[in-house]
Amino acid sequence: MATTEQIREEVRLLAEKNSLSILFEKINPYIYSVRLGVSENCFIQLYFNLSKEKFLMAVVKEEVRIYGFDRLDEDCHEHPVENPEKHVKKPCNKMDLAKFLDRATNLCRGEGYG
Repeated sequence: MATTEQIREEVRLLAEKNSLSILFEKINPYIYSVRLGVSENCFIQLYFNLSKEKFLMAVVKEEVRIYGFDRLDEDCHEHPVENPEKHVKKPCNKMDLAKFLDRATNLCRGEGYG
């Protein structure tokens, strides 16, 4: 299992690759939380709690979640663009931070669901 420092480093590298700014960051040995700015009205919120195996990833545009992926222990689900309040069960191995950030960046920039 990765440490919060390793997750932080991965997020920072991916943020740089996607031209995202770090707006907020909190880290300790068990929790890493970060808000990545994409545009004036859209950001990506990531929360990792390693002790509880809880990972929450959301795209927030104009103060409303428009897409997300959550892992709570072995229960993983997506909040699809078509209906972000819905929970669509997904295999936990489908959680890929790089893919999520690419998709989230595209959504914030109005480039579709790619």
